[in-house]
Amino acid sequence: MRPYGPDCIIEKEDCINRKRLGTALRNLVADASKRKITLGGRGEGRLTQNIIRRLSIYFTRALRSNTTSSEMRDAIMASVYHMFSTDEKPQHHLCPKEASSWCFYNAANAKDAVPGPHSIFRHTSLDENLLGEHILPVYRRLTDDALLKRCERHATQNSNESLHNVI
Repeated sequence: MRPYGPDCIIEKEDCINRKRLGTALRNLVADASKRKITLGGRGEGRLTQNIIRRLSIYFTRALRSNTTSSEMRDAIMASVYHMFSTDEKPQHHLCPKEASSWCFYNAANAKDAVPGPHSIFRHTSLDENLLGEHILPVYRRLTDDALLKRCERHATQNSNESLHNVI
């Protein structure tokens, strides 16, 4: 259907907000709990409400600070792999490599310094053995190219929905 004529193509914009990831992770914890798999709760590296909130903030920052869908995807995946990193298995291959990077590990390497221990410098940690197989599919789904393309203009749906209601 082309309500504005054959030459006017309407493309859906997607909101840049952290609601989508937060909801997906909370649902993941709830569904796993029903299957008797504990992903949340207390303990180092688990998906607590605070960790989900932080992951959602990192997700939104990655979307807002990048302009193309491939940059957004790399930044989003960098945030999750950064949190899976340990001293024994550093996973900073997607993190920014500059000396001013938010990634302590790559920032230290760029300055030719020895990176400090992950237990001190990584502010949010996730247990890859426990969560990796559950979280990564959620992140892959949310970093789908078609979905991220709709976020490239950094728009919000609120104004579109308001206009639609007025029309």
